[in-house]
Amino acid sequence: MNNKIAQKNYYDSCGNFDILELGTADGRENKYRKRFISRRAEAMAKLAGLDGGSTVLEVGCGTGIYTVHWIKSTKKLYGLDISRGMLVRLREKIEKTEKIDSDDLFLIEGDSERMPFRNRRFDAVMSVNTVEHLDDVPAALREMRRVCRDGGKIVVSVPNGNFSAKYRAKLMQTIEWIATRLVRGYARPEPARSHGDDFTHQDISMDDLTGAFAEAGIRVAQNGFMGFVPHQAIPAGVARYLMWMEALERVFEMIPGLRSVGGVIIVCGVADL
Repeated sequence: MNNKIAQKNYYDSCGNFDILELGTADGRENKYRKRFISRRAEAMAKLAGLDGGSTVLEVGCGTGIYTVHWIKSTKKLYGLDISRGMLVRLREKIEKTEKIDSDDLFLIEGDSERMPFRNRRFDAVMSVNTVEHLDDVPAALREMRRVCRDGGKIVVSVPNGNFSAKYRAKLMQTIEWIATRLVRGYARPEPARSHGDDFTHQDISMDDLTGAFAEAGIRVAQNGFMGFVPHQAIPAGVARYLMWMEALERVFEMIPGLRSVGGVIIVCGVADL
C-alpha cells in the first residue's frame, strides 16, 4: 500500500491517539509525559521566536497535542495534516477549550511534501514527530522553506534515531525493577502495537536532520536534545515517583556526549534569502 494512503488510513481510524500519546502503559493519565510535552513545546516556541503577532504553520498537527500550546502565543496558527480524522478531533478539542479562540486556528487537509500555501506566507513553521514518516524528508523541508518568510524560523523535532534499542532496553529493565518494588501487583505491560507496522518510520539522527536542512537550503541556527525516560512505557503508579527525573533530564541535556542519547532532537533553521 502507498505510504501516504497507509498513514491517512491509520490516523483517520485512530480514535485513541491522545490516549496513546498522553497516557502511560496502563492507560492512565501520565502527568510526567504531559509536563515533558509542555517543555518541548515551550523550547520550540522559544527557538521559533513566537509572539502575539506571529502567523505560524504547524506541519503534521494531528489532534493538536502541540497546537494547543502554540496557539496561545500566536496571532494565527495554520494546522496541516494528511488525516481529516485527526483534524476533526483537533477542532472538537479546540471548541471545548474556553481559553483558546478557535477563530485563530485554520485547519487544512494536505500533503506536507506539496503544501497548498503561497510562498513566504508564514513567520515560522513548526513540526513535531512528522518528517520521520515521510517518503522524502528534503522535499518536505524545501516546502517549509518555500512557505516561510525570509528570515523566519523553521523548527523541527523528531525521535532521536541514535536513541538505541540497547539503551532503551536497559532503561526499561531499570524502570521495571523499580516498579516491582514500588507498585503492588505490578505486571510488565504488553508492548503497544506500533504504527510502524503500517507505514514508514525512519530512524533520523541529528546529523541526518541537519543534513536534510542543508540539502533543503535552510541554514541551521541551533539544535539540541531533550528527554531520556520513555514516558509512555511507565505505569501511572510509578510515574509519580519519577517526577524528580525532570530536573535530572535538564542536567543531562547540557552534558556533551550524554545529551546525544536524549529521546528527541530539535533543529531550528533560518529561511535566509
